[in-house]
Amino acid sequence: MRLEFRNERNVHFADAEPGVYANLSDDTVVVIRMPDHLELLRLWGEFQRHAMGLLGELWSMTNGEITDRWGNLGFADGFDPDELFGFRKGGRNPPRLAFLKEQVVVDALVEIGAAVERTVQGQKRQRLRKVQGGLSGILEALSREGQLAVIRSVTKKQNDLEWVLKTDQRALLGTRMMDDLLGSHAAPAEALGALANAAEASLLATAGQKTVEEVGAKNGIVYAPVWFSHYLVARGVWVWPIGVARYLRARYPKNLIPFCLMLSVPSHNRSLAEQILSLSAAGRGTSNGCAATAFLYTTFASNAWCEPKFAPTCLAAMKGWMQTYGSSNALMSGGINRVYQLAATHFNIDFAATPTHPIFTVGLRIAKSGVDLFNWCVNPSHRNTEKAAACLKAEVTSIPEHVRDWAFYLRDALPLLGVESLSNPVTVCNAWLIYLLTLSETMAPRDMSEVVRTLHVNDGSGNPPPSTFVGFLSKNREFFGESVHGRAISQLANLWNRIAIRDGFSGLRSCPFDAKMDTEKAEPRGTRTNRPAMDLAVLSIIATEHRRDGYALARSRKAGKHYYTVLEEGATKAKTVFWPAVPLIVDIILHSPARLSSVRWLDSGERDEFVVDIDGLRELPNTSPDATLERKEGFLRLYKLGHGEGQTALGMFFNTDKILREHEIEFIAPHLPAAVQEMVELQRRYNPMRSPIIPKDPEMGMERLALGRKRATYPLFRLPDARRVYPPSSSSVMFYWRALLKHCQPLVDTHLGYHYPLLDENGLAHFDMHSMRVTAATAMFDADEEDHTIQKALGHATVGMSMRYRAISSKQVHDAMVRLMAARKEVVERAARNEPGALAELAAEAVHVREDDSIGADRVMQYAGSQIGFLDFFAHGVCVGGSCETGGKRLSAKKYGPVWRHRACGAGCRFRLSGPRFLSGLVFRYNALSMEYQISSNRDREVNRQIRELEDEDKPVAHLRSVTRKNVEFRAAILAEMQAESELIAKCVAMLQEPREGIDARTLVLAGTEASLADIEIRLEEMHELELAHRLLSEAKIVTAAAVDVPPGTAELLSGGLRKIVDASGMRGMIAGSGLEKEAELLDLLGEFLFSQGADIEQVEKLLVEGASQDDLRQIGQILEGRQPAAKGESDDGSEGSVF
Repeated sequence: MRLEFRNERNVHFADAEPGVYANLSDDTVVVIRMPDHLELLRLWGEFQRHAMGLLGELWSMTNGEITDRWGNLGFADGFDPDELFGFRKGGRNPPRLAFLKEQVVVDALVEIGAAVERTVQGQKRQRLRKVQGGLSGILEALSREGQLAVIRSVTKKQNDLEWVLKTDQRALLGTRMMDDLLGSHAAPAEALGALANAAEASLLATAGQKTVEEVGAKNGIVYAPVWFSHYLVARGVWVWPIGVARYLRARYPKNLIPFCLMLSVPSHNRSLAEQILSLSAAGRGTSNGCAATAFLYTTFASNAWCEPKFAPTCLAAMKGWMQTYGSSNALMSGGINRVYQLAATHFNIDFAATPTHPIFTVGLRIAKSGVDLFNWCVNPSHRNTEKAAACLKAEVTSIPEHVRDWAFYLRDALPLLGVESLSNPVTVCNAWLIYLLTLSETMAPRDMSEVVRTLHVNDGSGNPPPSTFVGFLSKNREFFGESVHGRAISQLANLWNRIAIRDGFSGLRSCPFDAKMDTEKAEPRGTRTNRPAMDLAVLSIIATEHRRDGYALARSRKAGKHYYTVLEEGATKAKTVFWPAVPLIVDIILHSPARLSSVRWLDSGERDEFVVDIDGLRELPNTSPDATLERKEGFLRLYKLGHGEGQTALGMFFNTDKILREHEIEFIAPHLPAAVQEMVELQRRYNPMRSPIIPKDPEMGMERLALGRKRATYPLFRLPDARRVYPPSSSSVMFYWRALLKHCQPLVDTHLGYHYPLLDENGLAHFDMHSMRVTAATAMFDADEEDHTIQKALGHATVGMSMRYRAISSKQVHDAMVRLMAARKEVVERAARNEPGALAELAAEAVHVREDDSIGADRVMQYAGSQIGFLDFFAHGVCVGGSCETGGKRLSAKKYGPVWRHRACGAGCRFRLSGPRFLSGLVFRYNALSMEYQISSNRDREVNRQIRELEDEDKPVAHLRSVTRKNVEFRAAILAEMQAESELIAKCVAMLQEPREGIDARTLVLAGTEASLADIEIRLEEMHELELAHRLLSEAKIVTAAAVDVPPGTAELLSGGLRKIVDASGMRGMIAGSGLEKEAELLDLLGEFLFSQGADIEQVEKLLVEGASQDDLRQIGQILEGRQPAAKGESDDGSEGSVF
């Protein structure tokens, strides 16, 4: 082992922790101070007395006391808890003392008068034979004071550990060898070198020796050199390499691990060592169980514990080594996290306020890349450059200097955006940095001021090359996604403008990024949330089962980790407690319209000036010495609902909110206040906080910045594990939520009598946590609550945002469309009768796709005055007397071409007058065009089948090839018309949502509280062609004006498909011979049964191939026999059946 004096290269140190050093090497012992020869001898004697004193303390405790604090320490169960630990027995029959040599015990018994000094032969007594009761019998017969006297005699009278302490046959204590070693080297440096070599030989020994002679040989296990070397670290003499610290634990008897930890630190840190050992014993098999081992590393490879002060930077350096080079590095890293937390408490340090606390509380990997923004540019690895490699189609092993400079440049500039979350800007900047990898250093700009639009952003060609950023994004769209492609230019423009103001070139150059010119038109955002609302009966079942028996599912240990090993402040004995943080988060969300992000960061109120008395409904002064004057952030709040008695109620205060600075709900479920207060008491007792933290998830590193509106918080749900001051992550809450849904699925199905899917086939939740918010909003809307009341409950800035949270079912949409068609009918009929004002009312609301050549309101009224009977009425609009032959594109100043076919009104015909009143017809026409496209595709498949058959027979197929080409052209025209209709529908929907004067007339709000057009979301959904055909034919019966738009072949396609289902089910005979009219009626009823509530495409395909299930066959049979079928989910005898 090499010996060196301390220098800047061989130790880790920090200016903030003077005199504290860590040795992160593998083979060099670093001397911090050199004792002279006399001091070294004095330290050796001091070590033996100190070690003997520690052993005396341990041996004077009972087995029960030892086990309660530190576990069995390697002994088997079945011990006597009242027996002194020093008299613990082990081995085979007859059992013998585990620690003490028999001779020293006999001498002690003689000294206290419990045995005679000489045998009958007059020789000095060395052992006690069974005829005299035996050694064990005599010890057991002694009083407790007599037994303690024996321990004192052994440890006080003897100064040689080797004379007292037993070792097994594979090891030697070696105190006499140490006497010789220290006595034979007068020079201190030589003595320390010889000691280091002896300790190294013992640490690296294989423990394979079988005899005492072998033990004494070279490379044998000898305890004394290791123990004394360890003791010298605690006395500030040297620090050993952390690389050999992994062998240290095995060089102490496993039954004496408390002795090992207490010996390793000075007296002022002994209580800390005892707490760490207690926590480690209670958390065996976890990262807590590694706390003692991690602590042992730090006591051997650093002098962090020599002085009574906290040295977190030193611990962080050793944690980095453990993560990179240590064995069981994940567990060891977690173990040193607990050492850090207990040490901070021991030294009365507010660890949450220290700059190093994220390293120890959220497991940031300080030794690997990814902590800082754009770290992949500084420390590239295979993993963090995967996206860059995919875009460049080559492995990225190094990053050019000019790209690294850009990474630092952008890292400094991002805070200028002043946003709460930097995740989106960081993603965009990563795309920009990857783009810069494609440019050479001479072609790349050095900063934002050198970005040239035509060279680096968009050359204006209409199809920019990949050498520009827009072209690069288009080429690599699959790797960045549509969202990045859509927002990249606008975010870079924003960043450019802020950098330009900071660096003083905003007035000298124009921004090279143009969001309007460089960004493709985005799809219009839906007016409704895509999340479903859960049935309230199902929600009630889940909520009741969830809180059964105090969260029985969580207590069963089948749904994540909810038990934690904790150590009460000031205690030395750890315990395991149920920590209901995650279950309580879910419970609150199930009983309120709150966001998960807000609930996770609720404030406990433990440092508020006043606390809430939930029984007396009053505020009481907070007796905590850390209570803060005028602080009022706790989740539980009292609200005055009126001025009389009994008008005070408990409610909820959300201290963090996505939109509002604060969000209050003057209600709370009756069972929640007590559960919340139990959580607060757990935090006070086992996981106290000294100061609040800003609500932000530290896993995001620098990517998430807290704005001023983020309030400092004492998190109600902080965990007593490695996270310490942080609440559970969103992913851990979602894991528990999925486990809860899986657990409740059979209960829900049993209660309802049919399958109500909570999870899909992949185990993913149909209803996420935010769906509970949608459920609450929908229930309030359906109960006709005031819009502004719902807005306040949801914490939205506008009523319009709250409207997005109302889930609308297919049946509600259908019923609303029927009502709206009836409301539209009156004004259209008045216009058809040429009544004054009616046509003007329609013309004022006209919406066009082609704004240039479309008929305006003035021209409509001009036509109305000069022509008679010029109006043709359709479900999707009114034709104002034009001709399909001149409704197309402008050919010259006064000449127009035809639309692509007769009545191709959706292809931008300039004569069509349409608007929000015709929205239902526009939707119908879009569906009809979709049906026509599908029929053409089916026809093409049949033609291609004929082509293959004829080609196999060597027959001509040119005429059929011509048919397929025409079909392709036909479908292209259909697709273009569908796109135009889609744009027109989007304009109508947007017009309905405009908050301006006249909106009531346009939206046609119906009598009473029925839905209006504003209540309906128009969106694309995937469905089987048979269901689409059934929907078109059914709606055409309701809206007769739409019948003209039903494509030819739709009825035949539907009836053919339904007959195929009947055939696959083996029920063809039931409709045979019933006549065409009766058969059509029966098939119509069958279609209504199958498609009225919607059906998955896979279900329909299965019906076409395999037929229906037995329960569905019975109901289909009733239809084909002319009887009314039972409702879905019920049998004809009243029992519950299947649901299609």
